[in-house]
This record gives sequence, C-alpha cells and structure tokens, in this order.
Amino acid sequence: MVVTGTITDVTARKREANWEAARDKMEAVSALASGIAHDFNNLLTAMTGQLELLSESFDAGAKARPEIDGVLRSLDRIAAVSPLPAA
Repeated sequence: MVVTGTITDVTARKREANWEAARDKMEAVSALASGIAHDFNNLLTAMTGQLELLSESFDAGAKARPEIDGVLRSLDRIAAVSPLPAA
C-alpha cells in the first residue's frame, strides 16, 4: 500500500486574511467615528448660530447677554476640539 499526499503551508494566507479582516474593522470604525464627528459638528454649528441670533436680540447691557456670550465661548472651545472644521 502506497500513500501519497501534499502538504501546503497556509500560514501566510491565514496571516494575510487576518490582516485584511483587521483592516476592514478599522475602516468601519473610522467611518463610524467620522460620521459621529460630522453629526456632532453640525449640532455645534446649529447651536452656535441660534445663540448668536439670541445674543444679538439683547442690548449690550442686558443681564442675559454675558451668560449667552459665555455659552458661545464654551461652544467655540468645544468646536476647537472637534476633528472636523466648522460648517
């Protein structure tokens, strides 16, 4: 009785498949993070615009004006941390 066979080293193929799977996962995470950052930036822009309009509706000496301006400064600091430029 004679037995013949072939041995194939699939280590390189498995390693490449693992790298491809990891790359695909990282691309998915990146796309998700980018989408979240974009939505967050849109919200910041809308809030800033509304507060600027509200601030302009008060006289310079109005009691609420410094409070609104403080919130606007906070929104500017938050936007500076955002990875996307303001819209």
